[in-house]
Amino acid sequence: MLIFISGGVRSGKSSFAEEWVNQFNHKVYIATMKVQDEESKERVVLHQERRTGYKTIECSSNLKGIVDDLANNDVVLLDCLTNWLSNEMFDKEIVLDVTEEIVSTISRINEKVKHLVIVSNDVFTGVTKYDDYTYRFLQNLGDIHQIVVRNADEVYELYAGVPRRHK
Repeated sequence: MLIFISGGVRSGKSSFAEEWVNQFNHKVYIATMKVQDEESKERVVLHQERRTGYKTIECSSNLKGIVDDLANNDVVLLDCLTNWLSNEMFDKEIVLDVTEEIVSTISRINEKVKHLVIVSNDVFTGVTKYDDYTYRFLQNLGDIHQIVVRNADEVYELYAGVPRRHK
C-alpha cells in the first residue's frame, strides 16, 4: 500500500505520517534530510523524540542502495521526498533529470515492503518567477508528485495540522 502525504512547511504532515505508521510493527524511518545547521539539527532531534520503535535509515540520496535492507513486512516512512529530490539534483554536482530514477526507486521500495508512506512538501504556491534551477526542481517535484499520487492508495494534504483526504 502506498500512502502520499503533502503539505506546507510545519503543516503537521510528519506527525500525521508517524501516527499512521505507529499502528504497525516493523516500522522503518528513512531520513533524507542532511543536517547542515542548528535549525536542521533541532528538527532532527524533535523528530527522533517523537518516534519510538523505528529502525532509522539515514540516507539523503541514492535510496536505491537501501532497497535490499528492507523486508516485506516493513512499514516504511520516507521523510521527505522534497529533501531527497534536492539532494539528488544539487548534492555533488547538478543533475537535472532525476525524476525517472526517483520514481523507479519509489516503485521498488513499494513493491518490497508492506506499506510505504511518503511525506513531501507543497512548495507550489507563492512566488511565480524562479531561477532556472529552482524552476527545474519544481518541475521535477511536480512530475514526481503526479506519478506517486496516481499510483497511491491514499493521498492526504495537511493544512495547519488538519488532514484532508483526496484519495
